[in-house]
Amino acid sequence: MNLKNAFFMLSLMAALTACKPADNNSSATTSNAAEAVSQAPAALKEATLVCREIRNLDDIAPLAEVSLKIGEQSTPVDSVSVCETFTKDMYASHKIPENAVAACGGWWAGAGDYLYLVYEGDDAVVMAGWQEEQQEGDGYHYKEIRRMSRK
Repeated sequence: MNLKNAFFMLSLMAALTACKPADNNSSATTSNAAEAVSQAPAALKEATLVCREIRNLDDIAPLAEVSLKIGEQSTPVDSVSVCETFTKDMYASHKIPENAVAACGGWWAGAGDYLYLVYEGDDAVVMAGWQEEQQEGDGYHYKEIRRMSRK
């Protein structure tokens, strides 16, 4: 073996030795990193209200199901006669708070059913209300009907 080959082999062994993990502390570092990730707060999922028509306006009485959708999970929360999705500019006329994430409902045959969604901490909260032609006052009688975690 000549000097040139010996030098090459020595350099190669030094490079390979320098690339190997130092000791068992590297597994502890990996373990600590995994623990830190598991302790990080989970991102909160977006939530919305989804209308699904069961019977349309051409039937004797329309009917729609309203579901709370959080991420990919959908849970039925109520049924209403008419289910129109509201835009933000419609909130005030239905006494829906500005911080509502979504709202829907509608009027049919002298009465209306309305729902809106707000976030409270990590929870998605669905509020339901109603209004009738013959009622005294102009309130919507909103009350909480469903609360689910967005985690």
